Amino acid sequence: AALAAAGASAVQACAPLDPLIYESIRIAQRSLTLRLVQRPTSFRFHPSNDPVVLPKGVFLATLLTITNADDQAATGSNATAPTSARSDAAAPPPLRAFDASRYQPDGKLRSDKYPSERRYVVSTFGHGRHACPGEHFALSVCRAAVAELLREHEWSLPQDREDPLALIPPSSVGAVARTLAPVVLRAVPVSS
Repeated sequence: AALAAAGASAVQACAPLDPLIYESIRIAQRSLTLRLVQRPTSFRFHPSNDPVVLPKGVFLATLLTITNADDQAATGSNATAPTSARSDAAAPPPLRAFDASRYQPDGKLRSDKYPSERRYVVSTFGHGRHACPGEHFALSVCRAAVAELLREHEWSLPQDREDPLALIPPSSVGAVARTLAPVVLRAVPVSS
């Protein structure tokens, strides 16, 4: 109801969702990176092939080498070992798992979990000069979509569904609690 009254500011009201947005993008992305050829370059795919020549000024699309799932690179240790066996008890959550707590509210990685020399292994929108220029636009679009869904619908659990909190097995409670089954919500359009 508060978002419905907020109008355009509803998008800004969704800013606290940014860590969830960053994590959703991080875990699902497969990015291409454009690189500008600085000088004529040639290479062969195989010694028997003719060389491929890339003239200066063309763009080469490359797959991002970061998979956003390399736990050992993220921690600099054996992240698969139990926490008690590691010297870094404050190690970040495994990169193969969804965990929005790896981000600060401003979308930056938490420095207590990712020291500066390890931040390059998590690349939601890239880094430095090669960072995605569409980062703020992407966040705004995601916020607007959530604001619109919240503004235009009443959300509830279907009557035949259990309370999602009852579906959380005690063994899953920790930094992130996982349900045994997906939580299904019912969206009813708000009549104007």
